[in-house]
Amino acid sequence: MYEALITDRRRQPAPYSDAPSPELLLANQIEATRVQLEDARSCLRDARRRVVQLEEALTHWERLATQILARREREGINGRRNGNHPASAR
Repeated sequence: MYEALITDRRRQPAPYSDAPSPELLLANQIEATRVQLEDARSCLRDARRRVVQLEEALTHWERLATQILARREREGINGRRNGNHPASAR
């Protein structure tokens, strides 16, 4: 029964006076598109900021890794110089 009501409503055309004008439809679409564009620009700005943050983080991590590896090279393999490594206490 409920589906019959929906089907009957869909078959009835809306009165012409209730239909929005083409101008109003266009204005609504233009405004909706402007809002979507501003949202997309905002997301793009946020994404660019995140990319910069990630690039900086990667640079710092790579620099740290280089420093650690260089230190290990100076001290000997895996930092076992002078018996300071826990494995050398055995």
